[in-house]
Amino acid sequence: MRPAARDNGGGFGPPEKRSRDDIARDIKDRYLTPERAAEIYDYGAD
Repeated sequence: MRPAARDNGGGFGPPEKRSRDDIARDIKDRYLTPERAAEIYDYGAD
């Protein structure tokens, strides 16, 4: 199993426009850690 990504690329568009479903999928697929999602997208603060 691959470790979760630590540094994520620039992506497309502003982070605040990324859908919550896309963020959740990235965490599930281990492209993004929950901690990094919180830093970048304020995810999990709901």
